[in-house]
Amino acid sequence: MADEITPQDRHHADEEFKRQSDGRAGFARSKMPDWAPAALVCAYEKALGSIERLRQDVERERLHGHYPPAYWETLYPGGLVRCLGAVEVEAAMLWRLAHYHPEMRAAWNVVVSHPCDGPLAARFLARGWTTDDIPNYFIEELGRGLRVSERVPTRPAAVRKRSAERVARLATELAQAIEVDDDAKAVSRGYLAQYLGVKHLRYRVTTGQPVYLDMRVLPFLSYRPVPGEVRRSDIEDDEGEELPWDKWPVLARYEWVCDALEDDNLATVLRSYSQRMDEIAFAEPEIKRPNSGLPAARILINYISEFFREWYGAPCDDAVALFVSAALDLSEPLGRDDVRPRVRRSKGA
Repeated sequence: MADEITPQDRHHADEEFKRQSDGRAGFARSKMPDWAPAALVCAYEKALGSIERLRQDVERERLHGHYPPAYWETLYPGGLVRCLGAVEVEAAMLWRLAHYHPEMRAAWNVVVSHPCDGPLAARFLARGWTTDDIPNYFIEELGRGLRVSERVPTRPAAVRKRSAERVARLATELAQAIEVDDDAKAVSRGYLAQYLGVKHLRYRVTTGQPVYLDMRVLPFLSYRPVPGEVRRSDIEDDEGEELPWDKWPVLARYEWVCDALEDDNLATVLRSYSQRMDEIAFAEPEIKRPNSGLPAARILINYISEFFREWYGAPCDDAVALFVSAALDLSEPLGRDDVRPRVRRSKGA
C-alpha cells in the first residue's frame, strides 16, 4: 500500500512546481528581447511548458505503453508525438514574432500602442480591456489564422464545389432514409450522447477508473452529472426567475449540454451538416487558384488585416506584412505592396 501523502509532501511538490515554473519563465524571458510585450513572453513560456510536459508524456508512453493524453488530444488530435510536434512549431513561431526581422519591435508597437478606433473595440465586451489584453487576443487570433491558412484547399474551386454538393446531397438522402425507418429513427434519437458515452467508457477503462453496470447499459450516464447535483434553484434568482445563461453554474451549463445531446437525433444533425456543406459549395472561394503564389500567405494577410481594421480602424499594412512573414517563416519578408492588393481585393475594391 502506498504511503499517505502528507501536507509536507504537498508543500514540497508546490515548491518544486514553483521552482520549475520560475526557471521556465526566466528562460523564456532570456530568449526574448527586452522590448517584447509581456503577452508574447507569457505565450512563449506556456509553449515551453507544454513542450516539457509533452516530452515527459511521450517518454512515459514509450516506456509503459498507451498513455491517455486526454488534454492534449483536445488541442492537437493525432497522438502525443504529433501533439509535441505541433507545440514545438508553435513555440518556434512565437520566437520568430520577436526575432524574425529588426522591425518586429515597430510591428508590436502597433499592436500595443495604436489607438483602438475600430468597430470591434467599441463593443461592450471590449470595454475595459488593457494594453495587455489586446496583445493576448492578437496572439490567439494569429494562431487561429495560421490554422486556417494550413487548411488551404488544394483542389480547383469547381472540383471543390462539386464534391461539397455531392456530400450535401448524400447527407440529406441519409437523413431521409433514417426518418422513414422506425428502427433507424429509434437508434438516431440520442445517438450522439450514446457515442460520446462509449468513448468516455473507453477512456475510463484505459485509465483504470471504475465502470459500473448502469454505465454499460446506458453509456451516456458515465459522463453526465449525477441526478440531484444540479437543482432548479441553482439557475433561479430569489424571485424564482431563471438567471441569464452567463450566471448559471458551470455544472448547470454542462447538464444542459448533456440534455441537449440526449434529446437530439442523428437525422437532424445530418440535415444541418448538409446545409453547411451546401453553403461551402456555393461560397466564394477565398483562394481561387490554390496552386499559385503563396496561398497560405494570402489567407493570413486577409485574416490579420481584418483584425487590425476591426480593432484599430486601419489596415496597418507594414505590421501585417511583418507578422505574416514571421508566422510563416518566409525566406524574404513581405512588404506593404504585397499586402495592399490582397486587402483591396478582399474588401471588393
